[in-house]
Amino acid sequence: MSFNRSNRQVDLRKQYVRGRSFEYYVIRKLERNGYYCVRSAGSHTHYDIVAIGNGHVLLIQCRIGRLLSRNKILEAESAVRDVPNTIYVIAYSKNRRVRFYVPIFNKSYEDVNEMINDIEEVLR
Repeated sequence: MSFNRSNRQVDLRKQYVRGRSFEYYVIRKLERNGYYCVRSAGSHTHYDIVAIGNGHVLLIQCRIGRLLSRNKILEAESAVRDVPNTIYVIAYSKNRRVRFYVPIFNKSYEDVNEMINDIEEVLR
């Protein structure tokens, strides 16, 4: 018995697996820094991960390859702008380099600890 899938189905499955793996990678990095993380599986919302720790909440969008448009970033950021102690973060991987972009700082970080320190300093 043979099972045929179209190339499109195979590609979508690969993208899903890569995206899920990247989300778990980001979760592990944050959990090592004392955050409690929840993955919003298959939600297709602005936020893939909710990370709670150190008196604040990080709402994280994970991306591989292409980044979000400026309008999408502004839309996602404005949804949390008035929520106390909540920061919107984009974790992205491009050319196998992982970075964290924090729109309110307009800054990218390679080191998650540096990002966390800047966030904690702002929220004090």
